[in-house]
Parts: sequence; structure tokens; C-alpha cells
Amino acid sequence: MRLANKGGIFTIASVAFLVSFGAGASDAKFKPFSDETCSSYNSYLPASTTAEDKKAINDLTGHLALSSSLRYLLGKDSIITDMKISFGETPFFTKLDAIKKKLEVAQVDYLRGYLSYNESLNKEVMQKYLSKESEYTNFTTRKSICSIQALSKSPDTSNVEMIEKFINALALVEDAKFGNFQIKRESCKVSKSVGTSNSYSEPEHWADSQFVVIDARFKNLDSEGRLPSEGSLIIKTSDGRELRYDTTETVMQRGYGIYFKSVNPLVTMPTKIVYRIPTDISGEVLWEPGGNKGKKKLWCTFILPKV
Repeated sequence: MRLANKGGIFTIASVAFLVSFGAGASDAKFKPFSDETCSSYNSYLPASTTAEDKKAINDLTGHLALSSSLRYLLGKDSIITDMKISFGETPFFTKLDAIKKKLEVAQVDYLRGYLSYNESLNKEVMQKYLSKESEYTNFTTRKSICSIQALSKSPDTSNVEMIEKFINALALVEDAKFGNFQIKRESCKVSKSVGTSNSYSEPEHWADSQFVVIDARFKNLDSEGRLPSEGSLIIKTSDGRELRYDTTETVMQRGYGIYFKSVNPLVTMPTKIVYRIPTDISGEVLWEPGGNKGKKKLWCTFILPKV
């Protein structure tokens, strides 16, 4: 199957790649590239390609390899699933399957957010170098798929081990001791409103702002009453900045905020903590509860870039 493309031929392999990233061409089926094709894909590089284009395509190739692997681990559409069918069992697939079996619920939740966030960040680059209209599609497709094919057929599993180390290093904690309190993050959501179902209880609406609502539980581990502290919300943006939000919103409804309320020994206080953030922001969201000398953080969620 071949589809017309301004830059040459848009192959079935390109379609298979795009399907695994939600492009919707459901009739596509992957067929491995031959060794001959993989040894000659540089001939498809357009003459107009700049050094900047080459670097961007190399970075995209790495992104596609990682995302394809993560999609496979999460049970999503992935070209790696098709490669396993084509190539049979290899050390690469054996290692990936072993990692998949050991994934914990918190790791799955994180990886889903991480995958969606990174795919969103790369959409513009995907469009430029791997769309039907792109003159780079034939080269990018061959380079990316041949790279993943080589990894999947190689006895060297070091690249999969890097993914395993990344997952194991996440150390995702939803429940930890902070000072005198055992604090558990039940959930974390981002929305245009807090969701009190009462317009009089909702914080004032400001243009270009939204809310992060953290549902948490504070258990006092001390032998006397202690005052918990909301702490700070932290957003790590894609450009490397770390933004700290120290002010919480006042929500005039039971079950929100702390309001200088002491918690008795061994009693658990459930509450929702609300932070106001801009709407034009994206990145990884973390929560750093107060009374926390070690600056430990609980992972919240990812905010995707606006389309």
C-alpha cells in the first residue's frame, strides 16, 4: 500500500508509525524493512536538509524509540508490538515484557502522563518531519524504524535497561512522612473550576487562570496536637524552569483548606488544597508539603501543552 506524498512516496511503514501515535490510519500493517533498505536510507535525505534538520530528526528518532517502547509497556498501539510478531522472541522483547510485568500502579499512572506530555511536546516536530506533506517523511520513517528494528533484533539490551533504570528511579511516592505528619496524596486534578457545585463557594474567576486541586490526608504522628501546612506546588516546565506556587485559594466550603486547624494525635484530617496557576502553562506538577526540611515532593500530574 502506498499513499501519494509531495516529497515522494508515503509508505505503509510511515502509516504504521503514525497509527501508533494516534493518527487513525487503522488499515495500516507493519512490514519490516529489509537490510538493504536500512543500509541505504540516507539516499532519501532531501538535498535541502540543514544541520539543524539533521539534529531535529536524530532527536525525533530517539523520541520515537522511547515512546514506542513506553506505549508497548502500557499496552497502547505501538510499532514494537508488530515487530515482535514479525521477528519473534528476542532478548529485547523478553526484557521489555519482564519490565511490563513488574510495573506498579503508580508507575503506570506516571508513565501514561509522561508519555502524553512528551508526545504533545513533539507534535510540531512530528508534523514537520513525519507527516504526509513532509519532504522528510521517507527518510525519517526509514531511519526511525530501522533504528528500532536494529534494537529489537540485537542481543544487546542496554537500551531497554536504560528504560528500566528510568522507571525504577521514579521512586513515586503517594504516601510519606513529612515532619510530624504522614501525608497521602489521594488525587491531583487540573481544571477551570474547583468543582464545589456551589458558585458562592468557588474562588473568584480570573481570566487566563485555572486550578490545581490536591485531595490529601494528613495524619498526625505526634503525641500532641499539630498544625499541618499546605506547602508549595511546583511546576517543572519543558524549558527547564521550576515555578513555585506558595499561595493557596480560599474555598468557603467544608473539606477544603487547613485554616490554622490543629490535628489531634493519631487523627487523620482529609482535605482538598487548591492552587491557582496560569492556563498557558505546561509541565510536570509536584507537591511539596510544608514542615518538610528535606524538600521531599509528591508527584501530581502532567499538564499538556495547549494545542
